[in-house]
Amino acid sequence: RKSFFQKLYSMGDRQVIVAIFDIDDFRFINFSHGYKVGDVILKATGSYIGKVFSKYFSKFFIARTGANQFSVILLDDVPI
Repeated sequence: RKSFFQKLYSMGDRQVIVAIFDIDDFRFINFSHGYKVGDVILKATGSYIGKVFSKYFSKFFIARTGANQFSVILLDDVPI
C-alpha cells in the first residue's frame, strides 16, 4: 500500500489539490476513553471523509498522515 507522501511524490508536475484534516485535542479521547475507542473513532472518521469525497469526486487518495490527521489528494481535474 502506497503511503500518502509516496503517492503525492509520484504525481510529478501534475497539479493536484491537497486537503489536510487535523482533529484538535484528540488525545482527550484516548486519555478519557482509551486507545481502542480512539482507534474506532479514527477509522470511522477516515471512512466518513472518504464517503464525503466520493459523493463529489471520482478520483482521490486518502490516508492517515499523523496521529490525528488525515490527508487527501484530489486527483479529479478541477479548475483552479
